[in-house]
Parts: sequence; C-alpha cells; structure tokens
Amino acid sequence: ACGRFTGKPGNDVHEAWTHMFAKWLPQSGYQPDNNPALELYDEDFVMDPKTGTFSCWLCVPVRAL
Repeated sequence: ACGRFTGKPGNDVHEAWTHMFAKWLPQSGYQPDNNPALELYDEDFVMDPKTGTFSCWLCVPVRAL
C-alpha cells in the first residue's frame, strides 16, 4: 500500500507514517507484511530550497487480515 507524501522532513514525514500505521492500516482490512516499509523517491526528486518541501511515496507491504 502506497500513499503520496508532500511536506517537510522531520515532523511532517513522521506524522504521515504515524497516520499510515495508526489510522489508515487498522481501517483498511490489511495488516503489515513481514517486509520493511519504504520511502520511494522519484528520479527527478526536488526539495524546494525555500520551504524544504518535497514529495515521495510512503509504502507499507501489506497482506489481507
């Protein structure tokens, strides 16, 4: 399961991971698989130098309950 994240490193990305595991996953009908979660960055990764904002994919391997 993957969700697009756009925000700043640190607290923003931490809150997105917390949301994925604590809110989305319990309501999804899935459970985490035994593989690691990943942050996937696009080949054309760019961080806005003024705001520090960037985008990536937050991916959690899942399996049905």
